Amino acid sequence: MFIKKLYHYNKAMCSLIIIALLLFIIINFKWGVVATPFLQFGMYSSVFHVSDTQTVYQLEVNGSRIKNSNLSLTSRDLLQIFPEYFERQKMINEAAYTTMKRYINYTGFLHYMDTEKYLNNINDSIFTNWYKIKVEKITGSNVHALKLYKQQFVWNKNKLEPFGTATKIIEFGTQ
Repeated sequence: MFIKKLYHYNKAMCSLIIIALLLFIIINFKWGVVATPFLQFGMYSSVFHVSDTQTVYQLEVNGSRIKNSNLSLTSRDLLQIFPEYFERQKMINEAAYTTMKRYINYTGFLHYMDTEKYLNNINDSIFTNWYKIKVEKITGSNVHALKLYKQQFVWNKNKLEPFGTATKIIEFGTQ
């Protein structure tokens, strides 16, 4: 056993490792925070269920629709995930601040906690400019007009079909 061998080799290092392990166990079970970058069983402990409806972001660049099926997985993720994150940023900001506040309160440094350090204050124009640059890199062409739609899709006989009407998220430029 590693700890037994370490104890015979270096008693100080062995006690330091045992204290660190106990500290991580206390943090993980008492506070519910995963404090280690490894052994994160919580990431893989349940089945991921796909719901009946899926949200898909459809992108129109310079008057033509970008087909997600023609893109690499990485490019598709950039075009799909970041608009969703942008839409959810206010809720995520509040959750991050509330979570950190709870744990910093234990340390006694709550009065040093600055709200601005936990908020992501990205507005529509900042996101649109950033997203335009990403789309230009992915498509390899200049973007003069960009439209981003959010559309709900439903599974029908192993095929995704549009459900409801598309909602416009971003629109800028002329064609």
